[in-house]
Amino acid sequence: MMTDILLGQTGMAATNNLMPLPFAILGLGLFAIALTEERLNFVLLFLSGVMLAIGPGFKVSAFAFIPAVAIGCFLVPRNLPFALRLRHMVLPVGLGGLLGALPLIWLALTRTDLFFAHIGGYHTGPHIAFWRDNAISEPDLALGLAAKIQLSFSVWFAGAAMLSAFIAALGFATVRRAGPDHRPGWTADAAMIVTAATICAALFAFLPTPGFPQYYAPPLAGLTVLTALLYRALPSDSHAAFRGAVSVALVLTLLVGSPRLALGLNALRHPENFTANRVAQGAERLRQAVKDAGLPADGRVATLSPIYPLEAGLEIYPELSAGLFGYRVTPYIGPELAGNYALISPDGLAGLLDTDPPVAVMTGFDPRLDDAFNQYAQSRGYARRDFPAINDRYGEATLWLAPLSVEEGETQ
Repeated sequence: MMTDILLGQTGMAATNNLMPLPFAILGLGLFAIALTEERLNFVLLFLSGVMLAIGPGFKVSAFAFIPAVAIGCFLVPRNLPFALRLRHMVLPVGLGGLLGALPLIWLALTRTDLFFAHIGGYHTGPHIAFWRDNAISEPDLALGLAAKIQLSFSVWFAGAAMLSAFIAALGFATVRRAGPDHRPGWTADAAMIVTAATICAALFAFLPTPGFPQYYAPPLAGLTVLTALLYRALPSDSHAAFRGAVSVALVLTLLVGSPRLALGLNALRHPENFTANRVAQGAERLRQAVKDAGLPADGRVATLSPIYPLEAGLEIYPELSAGLFGYRVTPYIGPELAGNYALISPDGLAGLLDTDPPVAVMTGFDPRLDDAFNQYAQSRGYARRDFPAINDRYGEATLWLAPLSVEEGETQ
């Protein structure tokens, strides 16, 4: 948890790229415990399958941990008869996996076109096309393989992540040096599966285009479990030396992460500045502004930052519920995909809003994308006001309040 990618903006925002990681650690850990105890506990293996299957429900990239475990059920423990393997390994992990994946399976079977349009169609089509045309706007963007490799190295081989990789490599080298007389049995089998899952997650990280730093975080989850397994697999006379190396690595990890941790600890003095509290405060000011203007509290707010009106208890437009992520790719969506998305393009924005005029329009976070919103508000007589109560890393809000004549015309 001391790696910069987990302590920075992406990690603290708890995005769907990082939310699967605890489930991956639990799934791999429970699977490893069942093997290292050398008694195949049905409950542990069942829960392992559940945890591993829940991850892809947050982010499809978490699927990378599953193949190694699924194949491993047919390979380890190596001396287990096939009939017993099916009953004590394949069955519990498989049942757990089915239970954890039920929401995805249900959606894939009942809304097949919608399911694959959102998971596959979007990320292999309009998402890539948008970033190819706007790569200059994102400094950490990696479109080609060379850029992805460079980005992965900046995540895996720096700071705490590199120290974790060093400890794992040291454990491998020490176990190998122990020679053929030292046979850790099922613990080695567990380490093999976790290693394979970690490698698979690392390779899977290169599949999405473009690549972002947070995409390369999943393999770090496997290192935690792998280090514990390697320690257990060591001969007893190597434990002291390995613990010393781990202790040094932990101290260095704390030193590497201390500046970021110090900033976080200092922030505890001002909880009102936490992102969640700032959103709540800004949303309350938004709700109050609409009320003070004499506008109905059940009216809609047109914005590419829908979290604020939703937090305020105001309505939004479904076509804008994905915020800028959906709005900005509309020029790149072909007719075969368009029917699967609830989106609106800049050209169609005025028509959408005219059918149910918003009580407020909120802009100020992206000058290019806000242009159609600003033009609509100006042309319909909305009153503009600066709204510093809502501000984040994207900018400061501008609020356009509807003229009462618009609302009165709607209610007549």
